[in-house]
Amino acid sequence: MTRSSSIMNQQDDSSRYRVSFSRQLFRLAFFSLLTPVIAVSAGFYMDGRSVAEKVATSLFMPLSIALFLLIGFGLFSIRNARWSLGLGLILLGCFVWVSTSPLIASRIIDEIESQVESQLPTSDNPLDYAVVLGGGTGLTPDLRPQLNGAGDRISLAIRLYHAGAVRNIIVTGTALPGTVLAESEGDPRMNPMLQAKELLVESNVNESAIVMITGINTSEEMKSLKAKPEFWEGKRCGLITSAFHMPRAIRLAKAQGLDLVPVAADYRANRSKFTMIELMPSSQATSSLEVTIKEYLASLIGR
Repeated sequence: MTRSSSIMNQQDDSSRYRVSFSRQLFRLAFFSLLTPVIAVSAGFYMDGRSVAEKVATSLFMPLSIALFLLIGFGLFSIRNARWSLGLGLILLGCFVWVSTSPLIASRIIDEIESQVESQLPTSDNPLDYAVVLGGGTGLTPDLRPQLNGAGDRISLAIRLYHAGAVRNIIVTGTALPGTVLAESEGDPRMNPMLQAKELLVESNVNESAIVMITGINTSEEMKSLKAKPEFWEGKRCGLITSAFHMPRAIRLAKAQGLDLVPVAADYRANRSKFTMIELMPSSQATSSLEVTIKEYLASLIGR
């Protein structure tokens, strides 16, 4: 074989490789886009353009991109006769999809939120004290208190107070050791109970109607409340916390001999009409699932 023939053969091999690689890349892209296209089409067919646009937007989120690439690789592997790898990737993708779907996460958290029936007080039958568990506040960079994701706990307490349904508010929570920056150590504003008190006062709750008790977790907060019988003994005392947290909080209260009226806030289960958006991967759904898992784990260890 002459040198020129050898070079031509190498060029042909290189050309065939490029064509083969391009085809494989096209197939991978096709399989990766197949599921998103079906999802957007289903959203448009079921609920119209607005929902389809929201579904399409969700597909550009990192979680969705990673998920559909995973499923795409699975389909691509099966197309190339790598069945074990392909099925494994598809099953993993389906598991991630299901566990990050708002529809599934909402059903799971609704199960835990419905375990304890909330009893909303009224001005005709007010609470003498309402215990608002810490966890609904945070701090801005300049150490001003603000409401966080569970801020409905504080908001509900304020609304009930101004409606005459609550006479006094007990705020709880001490900063968890090891979570405070060195430069902020010893600063009382790092404690959730003080953050909550400041927000209550700013919302025109009389400072004399606010009480603070310590506790780095729910178990410790109930022990602190137990040590203050003037707030619950012979009184109508309620407990305000997130709905998903209420079953565990009431269990811990009863363990201390406390009979508290459950007043749930911060409901997270979605009770709106079903759309394709409910099936799209969501970091918010993942967050709801995480708090549910944490509640079950905490219950297992008696915390």
